[in-house]
Amino acid sequence: AQSPGYIQKVNLHGEKKPISGTYQVTDKNQFSGEFKIDLPDFGVKRPSFMGVKVVDKVTIEFKFRAD
Repeated sequence: AQSPGYIQKVNLHGEKKPISGTYQVTDKNQFSGEFKIDLPDFGVKRPSFMGVKVVDKVTIEFKFRAD
């Protein structure tokens, strides 16, 4: 079932800030989810490659399985 969401503090680049996201239990011992971070909020310069920059807000997706 899809969760209504969560709020957790993340420490990135020396900045500790709350983030929110969602997760879903996909199996008895597996869940996945995602959260978004705004890079400038954490003091991270946007990476670029050949003049093309990454957007400020990035989505992190994760999946965990407990054996």
